[in-house]
Amino acid sequence: MDVNLEEISGDWVLNEYITSVDGKPFPPHAPYLCPESLMKFSQAKNGKFNISQVSFEWPLVHRDVVEWEVHPQKSGVFFHEENIFALWTFKVMEVVPEDHMLLFFCIDYTIWPGWNHRGVYILSREKLLTTKIKRKLSPAAHRRMRMDYHRAVNTTVCEPEDYFEKSRERWHPHRKMLPQRGQQAPIHPHMSRKHRRNLKILD
Repeated sequence: MDVNLEEISGDWVLNEYITSVDGKPFPPHAPYLCPESLMKFSQAKNGKFNISQVSFEWPLVHRDVVEWEVHPQKSGVFFHEENIFALWTFKVMEVVPEDHMLLFFCIDYTIWPGWNHRGVYILSREKLLTTKIKRKLSPAAHRRMRMDYHRAVNTTVCEPEDYFEKSRERWHPHRKMLPQRGQQAPIHPHMSRKHRRNLKILD
């Protein structure tokens, strides 16, 4: 579906998620905690925007600022390239900008072909989502994608903003290592991005 990027900018709270792995779709594979439930979507600029989120890895509190690029033909599809390791894709399944948003999340690994993650994320503007969300994927689709783990996030036991203020931004591959030279994370000489599916026709 097409979305107005201005309408989905701002703060969203992760209330529920269904994934193909027990917890987060990336290490440390632990359930989302309250400080990690807040996701900040920046304003889109030149077809790109950032999503900021706290990662609580005791005793450290990281802040991940991840750059997403909007599909040139589909405003509701975004992707993020995690260096040579993986291609992340978000697809908006449903959105009511002032209330809730459903995202389908997919990770395609480059250096481990065939090892992928799938998930559905339910976000709301408030800590507690009162709107009843209709299921978008059939039970057969869940089984096919091995999306077996349904988790609810306890969003009321903390103030995520407090953690944002104390967190330290973590380096990500899309960030410039040497801004004055415009250098980004190096690509291994024996790995090519051509192994990926064509980003121009990304679904």
